[in-house]
Amino acid sequence: MAFNPSTEDLWLEIQAALEETNQHVEPAEDILRRLTGRWYRTDMRQTDPDPENFGYAFMSNILPQLGMANPEVRVKPARVIGHRTIGQAMRDGLNSWLGDVRFGQKHETVYVDFLRIRGITLHYLDEETRFSRGAVTPQVKRLAPRQVYIDSLEGDLDLVAFIGHWYWVDEDDLLADMRIDPEVKAALIPQDDSDETKGAFKKKSHTEVNRKRVKIYSTWIRTTNMIRWIADCDKTRDVFPPTKFYGPPSGPYQFYDAYPVPDQTWPLSPLIAVEDQNRDLNIHALAMGRSAARRKTIGLVEANNPDLGQKLVEARDGEILAVKGITGNHVIIDLGGVRPEQYQYSEFIRNRLDRVSGLTATVQGMVGQAETATEAQIASQALAGRVGFLKMAVKRATGESLDRIGWYLYNTEGIIIPVNRRDPYTGEQIEGVFFGGPIGAEGASWDDFDVEIELNTMQREMQSRKDMLEFYQIFMGIVPIMVAYPWVRWMNVLRDVAISYGMEDKPDEWVIPELFGAFSQPPQYPVSQLMGGMQVPPRGQGTQGRQPSVWTPGGQQTSQPPGAQTPQNRVGSTGRVGGPRPQQAQPMGMGVN
Repeated sequence: MAFNPSTEDLWLEIQAALEETNQHVEPAEDILRRLTGRWYRTDMRQTDPDPENFGYAFMSNILPQLGMANPEVRVKPARVIGHRTIGQAMRDGLNSWLGDVRFGQKHETVYVDFLRIRGITLHYLDEETRFSRGAVTPQVKRLAPRQVYIDSLEGDLDLVAFIGHWYWVDEDDLLADMRIDPEVKAALIPQDDSDETKGAFKKKSHTEVNRKRVKIYSTWIRTTNMIRWIADCDKTRDVFPPTKFYGPPSGPYQFYDAYPVPDQTWPLSPLIAVEDQNRDLNIHALAMGRSAARRKTIGLVEANNPDLGQKLVEARDGEILAVKGITGNHVIIDLGGVRPEQYQYSEFIRNRLDRVSGLTATVQGMVGQAETATEAQIASQALAGRVGFLKMAVKRATGESLDRIGWYLYNTEGIIIPVNRRDPYTGEQIEGVFFGGPIGAEGASWDDFDVEIELNTMQREMQSRKDMLEFYQIFMGIVPIMVAYPWVRWMNVLRDVAISYGMEDKPDEWVIPELFGAFSQPPQYPVSQLMGGMQVPPRGQGTQGRQPSVWTPGGQQTSQPPGAQTPQNRVGSTGRVGGPRPQQAQPMGMGVN
């Protein structure tokens, strides 16, 4: 039976899910406060410091390796011949969209969330107002982990009955929405934000600045694929009529999780996993600091020689004193300070934290901590394995996120994106226009295409350069012997090597097989001819777009009536651009404000 609760029952489900969220978010927000240190905000200076700020050390070492740049993608069709041109057009559209919305920059905070708890993004269609675009554009937005709630009775994200998030909306905007239920509208009351909604640093309440806002809970029901909205001020009826979700079957939310926990919908993050060891180290580091602050040196003298005592009090460091009647009857002693046992235990728990986290002193750049080069290499390889797992988790989640964006590009009319890339055959830059909309190819659906992240595009610049140089050296070592051994399928060899470096297309871009008599391949025509040629896109929110000519880039363009059946009715052709369909969720309806 499909999960379709009443408003009151749905509110009970949301409350239980929010309680589960808070159980995981509160420790993560405490980690964030301590990671930033006492000097991030004035009101934090009265708290105890963390002398061993492991959270910052871990994040500053791992975060750059996760890949902060815009990724580049390949779209691989299941029918590699029949749908190849569609896959290339989708690839051009996705790669141009990534740069247009600054995907990598938007996800920097998502990766910080990934290391401390989990990263979460929301995918939706937004109205477009730019001149060179269409009516709508897919967008992606970070959600704070405390905003999101998940079905608390299920332990598998793929099987949960619902996922949702809360957000604030201005009272005037909500009252102006034509979809609002009249009874909810009459009972609408602005609310104060509670402590759990203010975040790790407890920002000022919006009521203190006289801002009137209402808290809305937006919930996606998986079994019915519906979006439902409940206001915190009225939990007996829906704010808006339930609306069919327009988007991919997997829903609007994407989760970036590090380590899965069996039968739990919340993952284990790297910083949460070592928090006990981190706190233990900081407790003893604070104790050692207090012991060091109490250290002092005093002198003991005979009671019948007050002149010596006064001289010792007034003496400067290194000064030689001349005292009458000195007979050696004084003693200099040290009190307090750090004991050797404290040093030993502190080193023990520091080594334990390094061992559990993998972030040893050698990995952090203190090469003197390693007794041998082999020890340093082993430590580096151990961390590389852990970082490699985290990078694969980020890459997998990024691919799933872009698969959602690809669904919108593939199915939504009114999306227009200028595209450009380097032609693999001529080496020249080519340009065109991507038009979203229904596909006319027989048997084609977005389920027949896979989005893959090109491996080296999310890495640091130095690593990308290193991979390219290594592949180039291998390539130049193989090319001279290709003609000498014609019975070897050299293009397959080059492609297999290229795949291991995440450069699958490079052999086809660099080699001209037809020039070698030993082997050949069918001619491949530039798919750039399907990119729509050079034309002026219609104004956003404007009139009917223009259909590109089929095979003549830059050729004469002719207007077509809305919904006309043409040979170009596929990716690369325009559709209706007058605005989103009625069933497409509006930005405010998705909690984007």
